[in-house]
Amino acid sequence: MAVKTQYLPSYEELHVPELKLSFPALRAASHYLGYFCDNQCKEFMLCRSENRDDPRPCINEGKEVTSCGLDFFNKLKSSPCASSFTSYWKCLDNAEYMEFRYCRQFQKVFDQCMEEHLNMKKPEPGHFTKIRLHDSPRPKVEVELPEPIPVIKPMATEPKTKVYNTQGWSN
Repeated sequence: MAVKTQYLPSYEELHVPELKLSFPALRAASHYLGYFCDNQCKEFMLCRSENRDDPRPCINEGKEVTSCGLDFFNKLKSSPCASSFTSYWKCLDNAEYMEFRYCRQFQKVFDQCMEEHLNMKKPEPGHFTKIRLHDSPRPKVEVELPEPIPVIKPMATEPKTKVYNTQGWSN
């Protein structure tokens, strides 16, 4: 919910050319796209986390991610790899559960073409799960840390108080 005093970006600020691709095409190119646009994606996610997931200050970083994706697919479309890419994503589209394992022969041709013509090697398995440091050109944001929890001292041993049990009072 927005309040009248909150800043909301205009439609012109939000308008950006879209990636008009289906999910199978995005899935087929996902490894290369993620590697190609790695810095832009990291910058966008850093902005989002610094702004506590408020997307408004990160509009320009989001536009950079989309622009990078458009650049990648325009390069791919104008390269000799366009036909092998199309064969690969069409195979994925028709594969059971859109799993890569059913289209390995098309993937192999596409991977070889990407390496040969666009000098892009497919990232090794697990590349995106590794810790990869990002050096941001933006100024560092000072994070406010919560107040430390006070240390509770252990209670001093006190003499037992009298407790009433069914047999009577005891110490």
